Parts: sequence; C-alpha cells; structure tokens
Amino acid sequence: MASWFGGARTGESGEAGSTRRPVGWIPVLVACVVACSSVAHPFTVSAQDDGGDFAGEYTVTISSGDLPISLGLSSTLTGAWRIAFGDDGEYAAARQDVGTAVTGTYEVSGDEVTITDEAGLLSCSNLQPDGNTAPTATYAWEKSGDLLRLEPVADVCRLRRALLSTNPLSPFVPCLTTPLQLAADEGTDRNGETPSAGGAGAGPNDLGDLLEEDSPEGTPGATPEASPEAATPATAPTEPAGPTEPAEIGTADDPEDAITDVLAQLTACWATGDPTLVLPLFSDGFIDEATGNGAVSLDELADEFRQLQTTPITWELAGEVEVDDDEASAIIAVTLADEELLQTFLFELGDDGWRLGNFGE
Repeated sequence: MASWFGGARTGESGEAGSTRRPVGWIPVLVACVVACSSVAHPFTVSAQDDGGDFAGEYTVTISSGDLPISLGLSSTLTGAWRIAFGDDGEYAAARQDVGTAVTGTYEVSGDEVTITDEAGLLSCSNLQPDGNTAPTATYAWEKSGDLLRLEPVADVCRLRRALLSTNPLSPFVPCLTTPLQLAADEGTDRNGETPSAGGAGAGPNDLGDLLEEDSPEGTPGATPEASPEAATPATAPTEPAGPTEPAEIGTADDPEDAITDVLAQLTACWATGDPTLVLPLFSDGFIDEATGNGAVSLDELADEFRQLQTTPITWELAGEVEVDDDEASAIIAVTLADEELLQTFLFELGDDGWRLGNFGE
C-alpha cells in the first residue's frame, strides 16, 4: 500500500535510540493553516428544499480575510457559525466552537426579512462602539438551490452585517461521530464510551475572552456592553443529548456517496473545535501512522488537531472517486481562509464504512 503521506515512513530511529514519527505526517494543508493563521440547539428546525421557504438551520464560515481591517471585534466572528431561523419566528446564531452569541426574533415579509436581536454577547441590542444600539435590521433574501443569501437593506450594526451577508448560508450538517476515547497512557485502545475531554460544542475559546482580546485596553466603548438579560438569554440552549446509537457514516453502497458523507462529517466535526469528534473519521492505518505506531499518544495527536481546528476549513469532493477493492482516492477541494486547494485524499473501507486514509497530499 502507498504511504499515507507521500512516502513518509514510521518507526525511524532518531538520536539516543528514540523513536520518531515521519515529519511529513500532515502535508501541505497544515503548512497552509499555519501560514493563513456542538453547540446546542436553541430550537429544532431543518433546512427546507423549497426555495420559497426561509426558515431553516444554516451554517457559514467566516475567515479573517473576509472581514475589513476596520471592523472591531473581528476575531469573534472568525470561525464556523450555525444560524437558525425557527418556524416559530425565533432566531439564533452560534459559533460552533464557542457557543450561542445572539438570540432574537425574525419576521418575513415577501422577499425581505426583519431581524431583531434580543440577547447575547454579540447582540446588536447591546451598546455598540459608537454608544448606540441597533437591535433591528432588514435584509433582502433569496434562495439559490440550498443556499440562502442575505443582502442588507437597512442595518447599521457592522458585526451582524458581516455575519449574515459576507457569505451565503448553506444547510447545517450536524457532527454525528461518537467521541474518541482519549487516555494519558500511551497504547490505550482508541475506542471507548466516554471521552476524557471535549465533546460536541466544546472548544478552545470563550466568547467573553475573545471580546476582551479584541478590545484595546482603556478604549471606551470598545466592547459591546451586555446587559444582564443579554448575558443570560431567556432562550439559552441546553446541551443536546448524544445519539443513542453510533451514526452510520460512510456506509452508502455507492463509494462516491459514502465518501461525500465522510467529507461532510469532516467539515461539520472540524467546526466544533473538538478533535475527539474528528479523529473517528480517520482509518486505523492513519492513526497508527500519525502516532508512529504508539510513539506518540492519542492525547498528543488530539492536541495537534485541536490547534489546527482553530482555522475554519471545509472539504468537498471535486472529482471522480477511483476505487480499488477496499481503497479509494479522489481529488478534494480544501477551502481555508481565502484559498482553495485541490488535494488527493486516500480512503479506506473498514468495518464501519469508508474512512480517511490520509490528510491530503
């Protein structure tokens, strides 16, 4: 079998008899990440296929390159967002690695929608840097296939404008993997019932900390002032219960459909910021190679992924899937920051379905 990483090999001996991993275990993708340097349901809705329906649950990824330099608090917007418009007129926006940032209501009238922020640390009902509030805005909307596009008609709140209108909103895909068991001791079996840390919606950041980091010290009005009601919204979500049975991922009869499913889960689980939800999408062969056959613990590997997951990335099939028995390869469009990379990914068919055999090359 070809190497996962373009010829890199594991188990090489270093100085003083140590064992090291191949330096190329994460290829061009990681270099680009360095250079470019689940959240709960507030209500249950599903994206609609009918282009005339507005209500739905959507996702959008905002990169630093999407935002103007002059926009304050821009790092609070950078990441993968989950935006829900409920059938009952409720609205919520959550950054998937942090949590709910805005809740409110909306009302559709023809091809326009009026959105009113009511609570949340990034709510436009809070005092803005200019000392005013801007809870209500109007947007023109249209559906193009599954994509929802919002165009500001009247909105003076720059954070909301950037979040809702920078990129089109696409249907939200939930992360369905069962968290990987981590243990401090090397050689522990990767399978388990309860993760040692993390979980859906767990992330490396806290929204309040990000607001403080983005606000110049001593600058009056640099941070939106959240009222007590805004800090604890009445519609605050609760943690969703995990799936009672492991979800079937990458099990479709058609390998192309199965691999498309795996890539959709990779994108969805990556956005949570939790590596224990991403690593189950990789084959045992990848895990063995990435850990140097036990030279590095799963916890250390998860730490590396956790750092990488601070950069929003999406994966989509960009060519035909070539299948050879229980192995396959395909060209994948990898989008991060403002760049799209075309990389060759390998896949392996195991007992649980198709899984990623490498991280692109």
